[in-house]
Amino acid sequence: MICADELTDTNDKLLLEAQRAANRDDWAAVAAAADEVLKNDPKRAEAMFLMGVALRRMGSEGAAALMFRGASALDPKRGAPLLQLAMCLHERHPMEAYRVALKVQAIMPDTLDGLSVLCNVASSIGRYAEALEWAERAEKKYGVNAEVFHNKSFSLFALGRWQEAWREFKPSLGMANRKTRNYHADKETPRWSPVKHENAVVAIYGEQGIGDEVMYASMIPAAIEAAEAKGSRVVIECYDRNAELFRRSFPQATVYGTLREMYQEWPRHEGVTHRLEMGGLGEYFAAEPFRRDAFLLPDRARKESYAAWLRVSGRVHLRPAIGLAWTGGSWETGRGRRSVPFDDILQLIRGQDATFVCLEYEDRRKDLEFAPHILNPHWATRKGADMDDLAAILTNLDLVISVQTSVVDYCGALGVPCWALADEVPQWRYLPYFGDDTMGFYESVKVYRQKQWGDWKPVINQVARDLKAWTDARKVAA
Repeated sequence: MICADELTDTNDKLLLEAQRAANRDDWAAVAAAADEVLKNDPKRAEAMFLMGVALRRMGSEGAAALMFRGASALDPKRGAPLLQLAMCLHERHPMEAYRVALKVQAIMPDTLDGLSVLCNVASSIGRYAEALEWAERAEKKYGVNAEVFHNKSFSLFALGRWQEAWREFKPSLGMANRKTRNYHADKETPRWSPVKHENAVVAIYGEQGIGDEVMYASMIPAAIEAAEAKGSRVVIECYDRNAELFRRSFPQATVYGTLREMYQEWPRHEGVTHRLEMGGLGEYFAAEPFRRDAFLLPDRARKESYAAWLRVSGRVHLRPAIGLAWTGGSWETGRGRRSVPFDDILQLIRGQDATFVCLEYEDRRKDLEFAPHILNPHWATRKGADMDDLAAILTNLDLVISVQTSVVDYCGALGVPCWALADEVPQWRYLPYFGDDTMGFYESVKVYRQKQWGDWKPVINQVARDLKAWTDARKVAA
C-alpha cells in the first residue's frame, strides 16, 4: 500500500490516486491513473494490477486477464494478481482457472478469497467432492461466509445431497445474486417455518433471476397447502413480468409484482408476519430431487392470439412449430459455455420439415437475415417483455430446443416439450438425477449433454438426427 507521506515520485502519486479512486469505486479514474503510470513505466506491476482490477470491474475481463498475467510475471511471489486472474478465467476457461487457483493456494495458503475461488472453480469443472473440501476448510477457519456456503451448496446439489444442500444454501442469502427482503419498517421480518408457525401471513419472494423464480415456484403449491394446514396464508412477491402468470396459476395466494421496488405499502395492508425466500422453499419441500408436470397456466386469450399468428405466419397447420434459443445467460453467468453458435443452429434445422420460431431475448435480426424462414416474435421474447406473452407462444409450440436459459424453465413449468442443450458440467439443475437425459424439477424437459468441454458438434448432430426422426414420426401419425 502506498502512503501519502513525503511522496515525490510521480508514479507513486498516481498509484495513490488510483487506490483512492478504487476505494470510492471510480473505476474509470483507476484506469486513467494506472494508464499514466504504465506510459511512464510499462513494467510497473502494481499499475498493471490496478488496471486489471479496473478493467474487470468495467466488464472487460479479457483485457483484465492480460494485465493480471503481466503483473504476476513481474512479481511471481504475489498471489493477488493470480487470484484476480482465476476469477477472470472462471466462466470461459474453468480448467485454467482451477490451475491458477491452485497456484494462489501455494503462494498464500488458506486465504478466504483463495479458498472460495478454489471451491467455485472445482465445482465448475465437476470436482464436487474436492470443492466440498475447500469449502469446509474455509468454514473451519473463517466461520460462516455467504459466498463459500453458496458454492458449497452447489456441489452438494450436484452430488444429489439435496437436503444438505438446501441447509448450506440458506446462509448465502443476502449475497448480490440472492437478495433478501424485509417487510417491517421497525424490525426484521422473521423467517417462516411451515412446521412451526401458525396463523401467519407469509410473504414468499423471489431472490434470484427470473428463471430461478419459475423453478422455485414449482414448490409454491406445496407451500400454500402447508400454510393453509396451519391456518396461514401466502402472499407472493415476484418480478412484475411474472405477476399475471403467477396470479392465474396460484389463485389461493395474493401476488404482487413489486420485486424491483424498494418500498411498498402492501405488506402493511396484508399484515405480513413472516417471510421466506423462494429458494428457501427447498429446505421444506425438496429434500430429494423431484420432477413436476405443468404448474403454470397461460392466458387463454393470448394463447389463441398467438395460435392465429402462427397459422398465418408459419403455416403450422401443415407442419410442427419448433422454438429455438441458442444464447444462455450473461457473460457473468457463463454465456460462453452455455451458448451454441448460430451456425450450429442453422446446421441443426437444415432440411427439417418444420416451422421454426426464434425465442432469443436479444435482437437477432442481423443473424436472421440469413435465415428468413425463422419467425422472430422479438416483441414478446425481448428483455423486459411480459412473460404471459412468452408463455402464450411456448404453449403453441410442439417442441422447444434451447440452451440453458429461462426458456427451459418456462417450458418445464408450462409442460411444453423441451430439448435442453447442456455443457459438460452444467448448472446443477441440469444434472441427471433420474437418468441420462432427464432434468430435475421438470417432467417435460429432455437434456442433451456435451461429452467434451466446449464441443457442441456431437450434441448438434444427435439432436438433428432425433429431430428428423421426431418429425418423420409425426408425419406417419398424421
